[in-house]
Amino acid sequence: MNPDYELYLTVAGALIDAGITVWDESPDFTDTKLTDKMPYVVITDTSMNNPTLSKHVAMYQTSITVNVFSQQHNRRGLEELKAKIYDILFKLQRSEHYRFIIDPNTTVNTTSQMRYDNFIGWFGQIDVTYKTFGG
Repeated sequence: MNPDYELYLTVAGALIDAGITVWDESPDFTDTKLTDKMPYVVITDTSMNNPTLSKHVAMYQTSITVNVFSQQHNRRGLEELKAKIYDILFKLQRSEHYRFIIDPNTTVNTTSQMRYDNFIGWFGQIDVTYKTFGG
C-alpha cells in the first residue's frame, strides 16, 4: 500500500477512534440537514514524494490535509475540534507498515470565515507533513 494512502487510513481511523466523525466529501452548504450536523471534518488531500534511501530504508515525505467546517456561531467549537485533531496528528507515529515523524516546519493550521450561497461559517485547515519510513 502506498504510504500516502496508508497515512489517510491511519489518520481517519485515529480521528474516528477519538469520536470525531470523518466524512468522505465536502459538505453541500445548501443542505441544512448537513449544516445542522456541523462541525464537519473531511480529509481532502494526501501527497507523497519519491522515496530516498536512508540507511537502506525507504524514506518518503507524506502530507495530509484535514478540513473542518463549522457554522458562523460556532468558531469556538471549530477551534476546540482543530486543537484535538492537531494533537492526534502530532502524536501519530505508526501505521501498519510505516513510521511517521512530523515535520513541524511544514505544518499549516489556519482558520478563515467562509460564505457560500446562504451559508456563513468557519473553515479550518490543518496540513501536516511527515517523514515516513518503511514499506
